[in-house]
Amino acid sequence: MDLRQLSPEIAVTPQIDIEDLPALAEAGFRVLINNRPDHEVGPDLDSIAMGRAAEAAGLTYFYIPFTPGEITPR
Repeated sequence: MDLRQLSPEIAVTPQIDIEDLPALAEAGFRVLINNRPDHEVGPDLDSIAMGRAAEAAGLTYFYIPFTPGEITPR
């Protein structure tokens, strides 16, 4: 996992695996925000699977998919 700390409270990483979630919770992370649209991953890593696994690891989970080009200045 390529974890990049942006501030003391925020880190980002490319796609993580479900197996990474317990280690993230153990490291002190409390919230997981998933920005990857479901159509970019298979059912083993989609928002439902990740949400269930995050909650099982004790993480609060948010699914906020981002597709490049969809965010405008407005």
